[in-house]
Amino acid sequence: MSKRKITMIVLSLLVIIGLGFAGYSAMNKGNKSANNTYSSDKTSASSTSKAPAKSASAASSTSAASKPEKKATGKSKSETAALKNESQEKNKSKAKIATIKKNHHSSASASKVVATAKAPAHKSASASTCSLTVRGPISKGNKVMLRGSRVEITRGETVASVLKKVAKEKHVSLAYQGGGGSTYIRGIGGLFEFDHGSGSGWLYSVNNKFPGYAAGKKKVKSGDNIQWLYTENLGKDRHSPVASQH
Repeated sequence: MSKRKITMIVLSLLVIIGLGFAGYSAMNKGNKSANNTYSSDKTSASSTSKAPAKSASAASSTSAASKPEKKATGKSKSETAALKNESQEKNKSKAKIATIKKNHHSSASASKVVATAKAPAHKSASASTCSLTVRGPISKGNKVMLRGSRVEITRGETVASVLKKVAKEKHVSLAYQGGGGSTYIRGIGGLFEFDHGSGSGWLYSVNNKFPGYAAGKKKVKSGDNIQWLYTENLGKDRHSPVASQH
């Protein structure tokens, strides 16, 4: 073979080898670029996946931070409910107290009405009254044995009936005989006729006057002043014109 042909073959081989080497180099660069791209994507994906974790962590922290606020809010609501219940209880108590006071006032008013209805007639200013005084012997100090300053009387009452009434109210013993217009008083408070001699006994006066007849016959008017006096000498010591109740 000629040198020229050999040279052409060698150059052709060199060209082929160069082309092959260039293609190999290009392929290696492409692979590296792909690897770099994949690595970059992976890194980005990794960082991206880590970011949500951080966000989740942040969200968790935010949630955790907000939880106390929710609890605080819940506590506030419970306190509000408790205050509301307390206020309602106070209102109920006030209502009960008002009702009790109202009932008490009504009961008191009713009691006053009943008390007024049951009040004795002698407490009325318009009731007819008289006074009565019983005195013992002058020799013993003319002491008051029985007294009634405002004795209620009804129409037709007599000196004898008034004496009986007052003696009964004051728990003073009274001895008499007969009844009605013929009532005769024998003893008052344990002091009887003839206890101080044959001329001793009881006589009465109305407005400082001695009627001279039985006490069961003498009618009493409103404002009369009745006195029962013990005499020791047929009324002379009492300045009485007569010595008998009849």
